Amino acid sequence: MRTLVKISLTALPAWLLAAGALSAQPTTPSALVPCAFARPEIAAAMGVELQQADAADMTIPVGRDVGCLYSVKGSDFVFGVRQTWDSTRPANRAPGGSTPGHRQLVGDPDGAVYTSDAGNGSGGELVYIRGKVQTRVFWHGGNLTDAEGLQRLLKLRRVP
Repeated sequence: MRTLVKISLTALPAWLLAAGALSAQPTTPSALVPCAFARPEIAAAMGVELQQADAADMTIPVGRDVGCLYSVKGSDFVFGVRQTWDSTRPANRAPGGSTPGHRQLVGDPDGAVYTSDAGNGSGGELVYIRGKVQTRVFWHGGNLTDAEGLQRLLKLRRVP
């Protein structure tokens, strides 16, 4: 009996985490929002006040591709988010795999991978998949190191 209680109490948090992630998934491609983050939300995570947001919204043969590029006037810093709904994508498949430069984030609930532009300047990208949607969150420019940039991207809520 005690073993069953221990197993139940151990499994409950994992189930709640999975249920929360599943409920956050959009039910249709039309549910995606191009500018998924509010500017104050990005400012809190990235430490920079963004002034502009330029959205893109495209219908593709297998779904929808939306994104938003946020920038600071007079600066080289940009922040972006891109989400691609692909009806042919197997649900919850981890991104990246053996792609060179991708670093798997051990223990990440979405199986996220991180790529940095460390050799080409300041920048990095976090990529994860939830259901049929692949999300790319990235920054370029500014004074963030690779490690700082990753930590700041991880502070953002996961979308969708």
